[in-house]
Amino acid sequence: MQDAVENLAKAYIDIRNLGCIQFDDMMVVVHCNVDHRVAIEVRLQSIGHCILGMKKEKPCIEHCEDLHRYMTVCASKWRKLMDDRRR
Repeated sequence: MQDAVENLAKAYIDIRNLGCIQFDDMMVVVHCNVDHRVAIEVRLQSIGHCILGMKKEKPCIEHCEDLHRYMTVCASKWRKLMDDRRR
C-alpha cells in the first residue's frame, strides 16, 4: 500500500512540475481503516469538487493505482501538448 501511495505522490509532483494547473490544490485522502466505507477521496479544491472511491467497488490500493495511471496519462498528454505548442 505504501508503494501505491508513494507512486501517486510522485505522479502528482511530476504533473505539477510540468506546469499543469488542472491539479492545483488537489488533495488525496486514502482511508486504510477497514471499517471506513470510503477507500479514497480526491478533492479538487480549485473547483470545489470531491470524488469518492468506495471500498465496495475495489480495495484502496486499486483506487490508488488507477489514479496513478490516470495522472501518468495526463502528464504524458500535457507534456506532448506543451512540446507541440513550443514548436
